[in-house]
Amino acid sequence: PIYSHEHRGSAALPSLSIATGYAGAVLFELVELHDDTPSAWRESGGALTPAIVVDDLDAAVAAETASGNACVTRGVYGFGAKFAFIDARSATGGLVQLIERHFVLTQLTGAMRDAAAAWDRSSLTATLK
Repeated sequence: PIYSHEHRGSAALPSLSIATGYAGAVLFELVELHDDTPSAWRESGGALTPAIVVDDLDAAVAAETASGNACVTRGVYGFGAKFAFIDARSATGGLVQLIERHFVLTQLTGAMRDAAAAWDRSSLTATLK
């Protein structure tokens, strides 16, 4: 879940589901929107949005805005990690998500990466340890 969310100056929590997995060494998310609340996910129109994990979200957003890329969304995921979406269309053709490094994110993605690497493909799922 999302704890807080502001998109282009309007505070509203979008209703969404996120499924996460690994394909080789690449972590991916599939996002399903359940309402019409304005958000970066809705604005991207379903396009691929790369994410970058940063140590200091405020500093990363400041650097992006100083270079001319607007911050269109800021929020906090339910487990405490802060995130932002940067409008980098002039450079990349789309939005870029910045996620602040957080111990839950690090542990969860590490466990997912390890489970994906150990998956023997005998079932449709892998077990996290």
